[in-house]
Amino acid sequence: MPATIFSGNNVKALKSNLDLNGVTKILSVNADPASGAGVAAPLGSIAMDYLAGKVYKKTGSLDTEWQELGSGIGGINYIENSDAESGTSGWSTYNDGGSQSQPVDGTGGTANITWNRRVPTAPLKPLRGVADFSLVKDNADRRGQGVSYDFTIDSADQAKILTISADYEVLSGTFATGDLAVYIIQDPAGTPVVLQPAGYQVTAATVGNKVRLAATFQTASDVTSYRLCIHVASTSASAYSLAIDNVSVSPQQVVYGAPVTDEKQASGISYEGLGTVTLESVWERQVGNKWHIRGYLKTGTTTASVAAIVLPSGKTIDTSKISSTTNVNRLGTFNRIETGGTATTPDGELFFDGSTTNKLFFCFQSASNQFTKANGNVLFSSGDGIAFEAEIPILGWSSSVVVSSSTDTRVVAARASGDPASATSGNPIIFPTTAFDTHGAYNSSTGRYTASVPGFYRISGAIIPGTGGAVGLFAYVNAVSVARAGNTDSNTSGVFTVLVQVNAGDLIDIRPNATLDAGSGSVINFERLSGPSQIAASETVAASYSASTGLVVADNTAILFDTKLIDSHGSYNSANGRITAQISGTYEIGMTVYSGTSNRQFTVFKNGTLFRGMAISLGSTATGTQGHFSTLVPMIAGDYLEIRNSSGASATLASSNFVGATISNSNFFNFKRVGN
Repeated sequence: MPATIFSGNNVKALKSNLDLNGVTKILSVNADPASGAGVAAPLGSIAMDYLAGKVYKKTGSLDTEWQELGSGIGGINYIENSDAESGTSGWSTYNDGGSQSQPVDGTGGTANITWNRRVPTAPLKPLRGVADFSLVKDNADRRGQGVSYDFTIDSADQAKILTISADYEVLSGTFATGDLAVYIIQDPAGTPVVLQPAGYQVTAATVGNKVRLAATFQTASDVTSYRLCIHVASTSASAYSLAIDNVSVSPQQVVYGAPVTDEKQASGISYEGLGTVTLESVWERQVGNKWHIRGYLKTGTTTASVAAIVLPSGKTIDTSKISSTTNVNRLGTFNRIETGGTATTPDGELFFDGSTTNKLFFCFQSASNQFTKANGNVLFSSGDGIAFEAEIPILGWSSSVVVSSSTDTRVVAARASGDPASATSGNPIIFPTTAFDTHGAYNSSTGRYTASVPGFYRISGAIIPGTGGAVGLFAYVNAVSVARAGNTDSNTSGVFTVLVQVNAGDLIDIRPNATLDAGSGSVINFERLSGPSQIAASETVAASYSASTGLVVADNTAILFDTKLIDSHGSYNSANGRITAQISGTYEIGMTVYSGTSNRQFTVFKNGTLFRGMAISLGSTATGTQGHFSTLVPMIAGDYLEIRNSSGASATLASSNFVGATISNSNFFNFKRVGN
């Protein structure tokens, strides 16, 4: 062979381009092939930029239609035109109406904002490559407008957490957090459903700062078509322009490691022996399996009680991670930095002494070189300024958990109770006393709960009857009835539970369909389905279905619930009445059934075998009788449950006979995995 073709171990081409039988080409280039006039090549050709070290694929008939290869996690990015290197194909502006803080369907209308390809000239640079996207809003209220991109996911990513990410820079103007937000439209060409990702708001930045957007959302089990929307969510009349690049929707990256949270103001800590403390400022964070606190306080009128820091409710010292030798259980230190009186005790240690798992004691070193507990009025004078710091192992915390994209998976829960007094038809039931509220979301004046984190929420509780008659209970989201929760009557308490899916800012409440006369002891709970010990977003596994009115269920036969409210993983089969665990774990199943036939029993079967004999005996009244039950079931992936009629005769499911009921189907079940 000629030396021009072979040279040592290398094969040399006579030209910069390799033509593969005239079908596709492999090109050697020294610039982005989508820039300028572009590079001509057949569809599917590959161009290698030897200066920038990038590889491009020909994606269309135009000379500028090239797409850089290699983006997303594991190479997967469902936004094929992620970086404007070859134009703005696939992206479309829309106008869903000026009153829309979130998109309706993210398509159509005439938008005033613009979305273009930006190729800055030196000394300015794009965020990545040779170009990026430019989003420009003028000095007017443009809420309801935005830009969208349709994409299709692989079946492997159904019922999974996906990550949305992008790089952006504020080029000009005044831009505040929440002016823009990212949303997902599920099934945009069918029955569109708006999903609000965790971390959906685009955060504020000053001109010139480069910022990274990161958000997550969960796909449905039976949908592959989605639309990404970058939405103008505020009514701001400020003009601004942003450069946006490297837009990605991809499988969530999951790694394992020790969780380290941002430091924040602590709450719920109390003290013994120090009197009424003032000027308290305590900060907290989680570091692996330990709770790190540091703070300052000024003592009040110290007392003859042992001086101690009392941990907040829900935090318990993990004794398995502490030495059994009491005098080495030093978990922190304290220093007197201001003197308010005559006490002269030196600085000391914060000790766990084994007597209780929720206290740290202030101890000083005695003459025998032992650290000794003492009363507050011995250790300190009133008005002393005390600085302290401690690292405390907490029961249930782990140093090896799922760590993933930045998202909000804090525990979100609230409970309110008391006498709701009288609530009229279609108005919220108001529970006057808040027991706890992690996000300050429940309004005891209106009876409404504001969701601060998007996701699935369970609303449950009990109504203690007063003197009124039977009343139906319904869950409302933004003043619209979405599902029946239960009912009450004049003889027994009304136990209710229901699952709803909401976005941040949505208002949730429970309302009766007739005048409700309730008594003291009534309670309501709000709980977002999320795991408390993980920083990362974990998959929600939940389902809720109702059955048709008048359905006749034969003896020893499963009820066929045919109307879906929620089914995150497509777990329920309405043809055979079986709900199958997709992920191993402990599951809670609950049911409400309204019977038109008396003395009927319904039981839970697991893998075809009666489980724990759970049953409901309905009363002798032919109509107007409803029963409830719930139980926890350990399940392995593939196990299935059925709710069967076990009465020895057929049973007929009845409709509600309550006046003013908005939803007639009152026979339903809820199924959810407990924790993550």
